[in-house]
This record gives sequence, structure tokens and C-alpha cells, in this order.
Amino acid sequence: MDSELNAELIAEMKEMLSEGKSVSVILLFLKDTLSLTEHSRLLAIRYFYEAFSIELRDAKMIGSWDFFDGGNWDILEVEEQVFPLLDQKEN
Repeated sequence: MDSELNAELIAEMKEMLSEGKSVSVILLFLKDTLSLTEHSRLLAIRYFYEAFSIELRDAKMIGSWDFFDGGNWDILEVEEQVFPLLDQKEN
């Protein structure tokens, strides 16, 4: 794991998914915990990529959230696109 990322936070994200938390909830948790700004797109992508071992092209969808500068998906669209990828990893 990248030394710049918080291993405890990664573990907490994994636990949240295993408890059935949605991508939206995990993303908002990440936003609040790291005090993400509209310019923190890459950091959010890196955390989802590392936490859930998904393809980078799939993790990049997190950056489409309209919270981030240039993003054009609301959080529900991010949920619809990303959750099935994470759900497959859990099975």
C-alpha cells in the first residue's frame, strides 16, 4: 500500500462495505474524514482504488462526483456506477 495513504482509513472503508454501507456513505465518510475539497479528486480515487482493489479505470468514476471540480454525476449516479463493481469484489 502507498505510504501516503492512511491504512486505518482503508481498513475502515473495507469494513463499512462489509457492513453493507453504500458507496455514497463511504464517499461522504471519506470526504469528511479527510476534509476533501473540490480539488481532491485524485486522493478520493486513490483511496477507493486501494481499499477495494478495483481497476483504476473503475475507481476513476469516483472522480465524476459533482462535488469535485468538473464532475458531472450526482452522488446517486456514482453509487449506481460504482457499487456493482464493489459488490462483485465482495462475492
